[in-house]
Amino acid sequence: MDCDSAGYAALKSIAQSRKSCRTFSQKPLDAEIVQKVIDVAMLSPYASGRKNWTVRTVRDCETIVSAAGLVQAHCKILSAGVREDMRDSFKSYAENFVAFKTAPVLLLTEFRVMPALSLMLAGNQEIARWERENFIKSISCVSMLILLAAESLNLGACCMTGPLLAHDGLARLFKVKESREIGALIALGYKEQEKDNG
Repeated sequence: MDCDSAGYAALKSIAQSRKSCRTFSQKPLDAEIVQKVIDVAMLSPYASGRKNWTVRTVRDCETIVSAAGLVQAHCKILSAGVREDMRDSFKSYAENFVAFKTAPVLLLTEFRVMPALSLMLAGNQEIARWERENFIKSISCVSMLILLAAESLNLGACCMTGPLLAHDGLARLFKVKESREIGALIALGYKEQEKDNG
């Protein structure tokens, strides 16, 4: 079978035009458009071919703002432990962790660590660490498809892991099952303006 040059060109164009969007229009996103993004994400490859993950949608503005407040409060606590000469830099950097607060939709990628090898090799921390990292890498594939699908629909998106410094508080707020972890928060919406950063 010959290579599909048109398909490649379309994918390359989407990948080249994709930029992280951190400022969103408040124009509501129809559920059907969000579902289109999720439909593409559900095609993602994953460790061992398992689908031990999901993508959840948060549309409630108050919940999104509450999540940003949790992250800010946790980063303030963490900043007390940062070297004094680096504290202001940390605080400034941590402001980026709440860029999702203006998004009309927040997607949560969630995964479940399913021990297999570590159960066979009881007590082997290297295997246990590898298994967890394997699931984190796999959920990153899901996130990438979300970003590309969003760009293909001319939506803005930003994949964020910085907020996960407050993972436990976010998990409680979003009612994530104890057997699952949040892989990333992905802000989604119409672009307010073009951004030059990646």
